[in-house]
Amino acid sequence: MKRKISVPKEIVEAFGFRVKAIREQLRLKQKEFAAELELSESYICQIEKGKANPNFEFFYRMIKRVNVNMNYLFYGDGEMFCRGKPEDLNESEIPESIESHEDFQWFMEHSGYFRAAIELHAKQLLLDREDYIFKDIEKSRKKSKKGQQ
Repeated sequence: MKRKISVPKEIVEAFGFRVKAIREQLRLKQKEFAAELELSESYICQIEKGKANPNFEFFYRMIKRVNVNMNYLFYGDGEMFCRGKPEDLNESEIPESIESHEDFQWFMEHSGYFRAAIELHAKQLLLDREDYIFKDIEKSRKKSKKGQQ
């Protein structure tokens, strides 16, 4: 069963206001900002007015091309833009791929973008496969109870 996530109007409007603030901080017109993100000007306008839901491409491009801080974008917390890599991060410490739980954990701890992408995918998975997931949880609970007896 799919559920549509309903976001309160004031949250969507506040998000749009922050997108506009980012654009204005960059001293770009909507047309220039849209070109930078390779998105349509009307789409940017709709997001800024709180009338369109941004997609994955929007978030990805905001991070890669504008270096926006996702905490600021979503919640209004922290600085508007990321400062880049932490100074103490050694390039050789960055895993080249995710081959273990430790690699996954490393990315979760060091990348806001990675965390945001995982959260988006997890929400979509829950929406798409809710019945299966809850059946699996119930199955796991039953196994756990049998093991405790």
